[in-house]
Amino acid sequence: MRVIIYVEGPSDKNTMEALLVNLIDKKSEEGVSIEFFPIKGPKNDRGGDAKKEWLLNDPIKAVNILCNNPNSIAIILPDLYPKNKGFPMRFFNS
Repeated sequence: MRVIIYVEGPSDKNTMEALLVNLIDKKSEEGVSIEFFPIKGPKNDRGGDAKKEWLLNDPIKAVNILCNNPNSIAIILPDLYPKNKGFPMRFFNS
């Protein structure tokens, strides 16, 4: 199984990999690959309102991943700030 997680930038990718290193290693031993990919960064910074574009257009990447490999999991994980402009942002309390 492959878990693909899109985050906003290279620092998000590096932070998530560092925070979850034990989980990533454990799941790797169980045959589950967990990978983080930055949407924007030095080579792919779109400028402008990148978050809106990312959240409205890039879910197609996730759909394509799932269509080509139904055993995969694709996640788009935006930062909470700045607020999303593509659609209303909601927070759930436990």
